[in-house]
Amino acid sequence: MAVVVWALGVLCGLAWAGRGEELGPEVMAQMAQPCYGVHPHVFSSVQSVRRALKQHGQPGPTAALTSVVTELLAALDDYEARRARAKTTRPFYVLEGMDGVGKSTATRGLAAAGIRSVATPTMPWAQHRALFDAQAEPLRRAFYFATNYLAVADETLMEDDDPGLKSDVVVLERLVGSTVAYATAATAGARGPAMLPRPEAPEWRWPADLPRPAGFIWLTVDPQVQLARLQDRAAALTPGETSTNADEEAKLLDAADPYQATLQEAYARFWAANSNLPRLDLDTGTLSPDQIQSQVAAFCRHPPSS
Repeated sequence: MAVVVWALGVLCGLAWAGRGEELGPEVMAQMAQPCYGVHPHVFSSVQSVRRALKQHGQPGPTAALTSVVTELLAALDDYEARRARAKTTRPFYVLEGMDGVGKSTATRGLAAAGIRSVATPTMPWAQHRALFDAQAEPLRRAFYFATNYLAVADETLMEDDDPGLKSDVVVLERLVGSTVAYATAATAGARGPAMLPRPEAPEWRWPADLPRPAGFIWLTVDPQVQLARLQDRAAALTPGETSTNADEEAKLLDAADPYQATLQEAYARFWAANSNLPRLDLDTGTLSPDQIQSQVAAFCRHPPSS
């Protein structure tokens, strides 16, 4: 049995490393299927994130990168202590959606309803996105997984034993769902959804050491509307300016690239693995901004049972 497990591990390693291309996509897809919980760019615990940051970022290729990784590791070291010290956990909801579906529009008016909305990564980590987006996949993805933990800690773990905090609500724009979906879709590349981890694989499950949200908000839009929005966004950029998700948006704009279908399937597998939590689905192409914000606010105040 141990030999079989070892052999499967070797095959998984070859598949995820992108070797054996001469075997063709069908064989590569078959090789990927036994891969159960070994995706190299999905991290299911603080400790696995820390290991990846240390392995790929200490030392990093530049002194600036090494310095930021050191700061991240120090913040993660304090994560468990902060969980232990927390006397109150503020309820939080996670708003997810692909690029161009209208996430910023959905959260823009929530403050008027007394709901705080926060885009991730939060500060001070958001200022380092471009630095990590330029790195190889393991380090790039470890950065986003690390900032997931730190965003939840900063926004929900409260050391003040104030019952009123439990009635406060915060919406985090993009968290584990997007991090996992984009990481797995990037690895699949041109080979498409067949190269994603199996639907029952643990990669899709919410990390056990991360507080669970009270619910999800999933924004979608017709692909043609999404395409038009991304094209308008690209046209509005000044010379030399790039969007924060330039690589992903370029692939979404390429009709010949299977990235869109792969990303959709990755999200679908994440939702299936976490279907025990309430979820609000909204098509932003059929609702006005006011309607979207009203429905999001109502869901956060009075979520249905899962």
